[in-house]
Parts: sequence; structure tokens; C-alpha cells
Amino acid sequence: MASTDPQLPGDIVEIRTVAMTPDNRASDGTETSTSPGSARSTSSSGIGSSSPSSPATAPSPGVSSAPSPGVPSASPLVLVGALRAELEPLGFECHPLLIGWYNEQVSPGFHLPHPHDTLAVVVISTPDMFERCFIPHVRRVGQEPASRRDPLDTCMRHVIGQAARHVHESARVLHDFELGPTRRPRVLVQTAGHVSGAVRLYRRGELKEDPWPKKGAMMGVCLHPKFGGWFALRAVVVLEGVEAPDLEQPQPPEILTTDQQKREVLEQFNWHWRDGRYREFGSPQQRYSTLQREYFLTPPGERGPIVERIARGELPCGSGETVPGDGKTSDVGGKA
Repeated sequence: MASTDPQLPGDIVEIRTVAMTPDNRASDGTETSTSPGSARSTSSSGIGSSSPSSPATAPSPGVSSAPSPGVPSASPLVLVGALRAELEPLGFECHPLLIGWYNEQVSPGFHLPHPHDTLAVVVISTPDMFERCFIPHVRRVGQEPASRRDPLDTCMRHVIGQAARHVHESARVLHDFELGPTRRPRVLVQTAGHVSGAVRLYRRGELKEDPWPKKGAMMGVCLHPKFGGWFALRAVVVLEGVEAPDLEQPQPPEILTTDQQKREVLEQFNWHWRDGRYREFGSPQQRYSTLQREYFLTPPGERGPIVERIARGELPCGSGETVPGDGKTSDVGGKA
């Protein structure tokens, strides 16, 4: 895979998941991401792993383990499968990658300090995560002040962290919303999702004709082969001491086929993210529920009343909305 620009704003602004989707706009009203040019960010979703609504796929072939001293021996195939078994029922996807694939695509300042063949897993939240994981979490923790400061972050730390520890005692979780000492993202989740083959990261540098001012920042955007832009890249789980030198790297899904489509999705994402039109690229098969859209469109500082209503059980716990044609209804109106 050809090397790509490691410090594109789209990766940096996406400290939070699904490639900086509206749900991640911390100060602009969407969950784990931030608006273009802001310091904090988020992202969205995958190929090579099963979705929560379908049977779990078999782990990627060709993986072997080489645990470090003191790290329990376990087949990488078993570890990836175990992590999927923990998280997929809660509305997540898990896609394996090697640290080397990621490091080859980013600048030295973003390198992860692990051997090339170290196994990692990128975790993506699907439209079902909100109802299957977040709402039950809020109802479980109730009115705990610590969890209400940033309920979704707290939920992700608890759920993904617990699953990772169950699978591998030396697992290290890098969340999309975490910043290092220099205020840079600890991991560029868009790049991790792209090299894992889970999502396709579109950036201005691949356009045949670039219509925008050279000095203008244009963030990259990720699309998922099943969910379009209705997903988020939540974390990278590093399985320290586990190596998979024979893991074959899948190609990212090619979702958009023309330069015009790529220009349009970049423009929609960078300049009109609030109306959610960029999410519709790629003909998504499932979208966020009405409640989930309402939550992410509400500025973080104003979500308290929604969280309290969820905690009291006053709001329905449905599921992501599927496109018409499969026996279910879909309410795609409104903004995401």
C-alpha cells in the first residue's frame, strides 16, 4: 500500500472515531469527534469482521503467536475471535491489523512503540451500539457524577477496556478521544481503520483534480461498506506480546468510484457535516436511530437532560434503523 500523508487534518481531528463524523464533534454537538480544525475529534466504521447483527465471522487466517516473556501464550486467532465474541453483541465490529501496517502510514511522531508484527484490533461502533451498549450502560450506572461528565467516553473506556482485559491481560487500549502529553491524538483511528480494511479513508491527495485552495485544510473522511458514514472508529486494542507475521493485509473497500463522488463527500463532510448528508454516500444499509441522532446533534454540555431521561428509563431502547426492503422501517429524516 502506498504511503499516505500521516498528518492529514482528517486523522488528527478524528481522535474520536468513524473518521471524524458529526457524532464526534465535541464542541459542535456530535459525540466523539470535533469540528474541522478543532483540537479534539472523532470518527466512524468495516470489512473483514462481522457486524453485530450477523453471525460472527471467522478470524483472519494466517495468524500465529509469538508472546513475549511473561505474556500468556494464546493463538492470535483465538484472541481476535474472543474479542469479537465480547464486543459484537454490543454493537461493535473488530478488525485485526499489524502495528507495522499502521506505522508505515504515519509520521514518526505518531508511531506506536511496538514491533512491526504486533497484533492490534480496531474497534468500530455500528448504528446498534447506542441501544445495545450505551443506553444499558447509562441505566446501569445511573446518576454517578463521574460517568455523567462524558457518558459515552466513560462507557467506551469501561466496555472496551473490560473486554480487552478479558481477552489478553497485556492488552493496551488506545481510545479515539485520548490525547498525549503534546495534545496530539494517541492514535490516528482513521488510518488504523483504513489499513485494517475495515473502512475506506478518502483524502484530497488522491483526487485527480483538486478544486480547493492549496492552503485550505481539508479533512479526510471514512466510509464503511455497510453503514456509509453511520458509524464511528472508537479504539485500537494493542495485544502486546502477540505477533501475527502471517496475517494478510486486506485492501480497503472501494466505495466511491468517481472523482466527483470523492470531491462531494469531502465537501459535505468538511463544510456541511451537521446535516449528515455525507453519511449517505455508499448507500448505507443501516442508520442511527432517531434518539441517537438527537443525542449526537445536541451539544455535549446540553446532553444532561437526555442522559437523565435514559437513566430513568423514560426513553425507548430500540435499535439502529435499517433501510426499507428487509421488513423493517426506517426513519431517515432529520439531522444526524
